[in-house]
Amino acid sequence: MNNIVAPFSLSESYNDTIFYDIVGHFIPPEWKNLTSSSGKILSKTARQILSLVVSRMPYIEDKAEEINSNDISLPNELQETYYYFKKLLGLCQRRIRQCLVELEKSGYIKVTLINMTEQYTKYRNILSIKLVKNFVFYPQKISGHPENYFGVTPK
Repeated sequence: MNNIVAPFSLSESYNDTIFYDIVGHFIPPEWKNLTSSSGKILSKTARQILSLVVSRMPYIEDKAEEINSNDISLPNELQETYYYFKKLLGLCQRRIRQCLVELEKSGYIKVTLINMTEQYTKYRNILSIKLVKNFVFYPQKISGHPENYFGVTPK
């Protein structure tokens, strides 16, 4: 009998659903307690990169559906360079790599390096990032506490 070997647990944590409200490279407040595989809270930079990847995935999935309608298969993976993250977040390549490794060890993403050819130009070592867990957009607050609303006070 073959055993499945994975860098992360294949139990319930593999299919966890993680909710988020804000898009872009801003960290959703719901993610303040995301933990790594060692039980520590993820670094702010790692959560910021994860937020950026999650916010780009609906765009990638829409493009994949558009291309799949032409009978071409395209995986739902974010394919970007280190320069993309460096430009958006103002980080060095070493810190980006550290955060990607931290997220991969924690079981949130899977990172591979690929070589691709586009319009007769060969690109090497492009990051291919695939989300392992299920991220669901949730526009309301998850907690049951109502927000305080302070109306305009007359002068």
